[in-house]
Amino acid sequence: MESISAETAAGLQPPFPEGPAIGRQDALSEDTVRRITGFRAGDLPVVSMYMAIDPGDRRSIAAEADSLLHEVRLHSKDKGLEHDARLSLRQDIARIEDLVKNEIPIERGAAIFACSGAGLFEAVSLPRAVGTRVTIDAAPYVRPLLALLEAYERLLAVVVERQGAHLWEVYLGQERDAGRVKGPELRRFGAAGRRAHSPQHHDDKADRLEHQFFKDLVGALEHLSYDVLVFGGHEHELAHLLEMLPQQVSERTIGTFAIDPDTTTPAEIRERAQALLDERERERQHRLVDEVAESVAAGGRAALGLDSCLWAASVAAVDTLLVQAGATVPGVVCDESHWLATSGGACPVCGRETRPTNDVIEDLAETVIGEGGRVRHITEETVLNKHLTGASLRFPLPPDPRGE
Repeated sequence: MESISAETAAGLQPPFPEGPAIGRQDALSEDTVRRITGFRAGDLPVVSMYMAIDPGDRRSIAAEADSLLHEVRLHSKDKGLEHDARLSLRQDIARIEDLVKNEIPIERGAAIFACSGAGLFEAVSLPRAVGTRVTIDAAPYVRPLLALLEAYERLLAVVVERQGAHLWEVYLGQERDAGRVKGPELRRFGAAGRRAHSPQHHDDKADRLEHQFFKDLVGALEHLSYDVLVFGGHEHELAHLLEMLPQQVSERTIGTFAIDPDTTTPAEIRERAQALLDERERERQHRLVDEVAESVAAGGRAALGLDSCLWAASVAAVDTLLVQAGATVPGVVCDESHWLATSGGACPVCGRETRPTNDVIEDLAETVIGEGGRVRHITEETVLNKHLTGASLRFPLPPDPRGE
């Protein structure tokens, strides 16, 4: 692994770059989710299947897939569906069975999206299982993928060690060696070393070398691509380094962990870094919900409750949507005006007949994404448990045409 400097860091690729799909299996990424979300099947059904994966037990994988596909088989025999829809479902079943038998992604979870009649077949490897389920609807069910992406920021773990610093990228439950920043053998100049070599010039040299190394390290960190940063190593070495961090690096530093760089493993670094990231996510979820609730109470640009958020998305007013993880509610959608609601046979905006949907919260999330907004899934216990959804708004809401 080549050494990283401030000069070479600027030319490095971002951690875990999002490359094109390989065959029919893809890695979870924002591009992948956006591509699947933008898929339109017309009048054909879309199968969305989520599975837990145990790479060492292929028999259980096949059994789980067969159980989930039972519902798809029932739909494929439904005489109430058009012939093309039933044919598409049968082709989906065959392709999913073939994938499970021969090419299932070797990860902790998998999401499969299929609509053979409209040319869709995507298998996405997941860093962890997100629940086992299958849905058959007019659009792909992507909320579990969105929730996963939200929970995994791009993290850079910097482990200060004897001959410099070792950098590790941690993203989507994986760690990857990101290179080293060379430096002096710092512990030769630690407290014990200074006691053994008492001359003052030794202390001065140690301080100069350490200061120069930290300066070089900070220079590299200013140019590398990451969302958040953590530092690991011996506490006495980290204290001085943290004092030297410039504001733009310090603002993205979320914590430190004490570790022996000589004996630690990549898996341990990932676990310690992920623990800091998980704590940050818990705090952020509470803050986001509190901000929306306080804004609603003060009459600000925010909405709380499903009906208000559905109307806000209908007029493209949602900046950030907060959704209680796991919540599902049936509703209706107008494909002409993009009006969303929990009920209503005719759209109050354009007068056209609405389309029923098994989960209007899924349509709500997809609408917000399509309008350039963000969606955050809340797993913590907050007031959102009662309201299911909340949102910060781009502008005050106009009156609801139904007078609600």
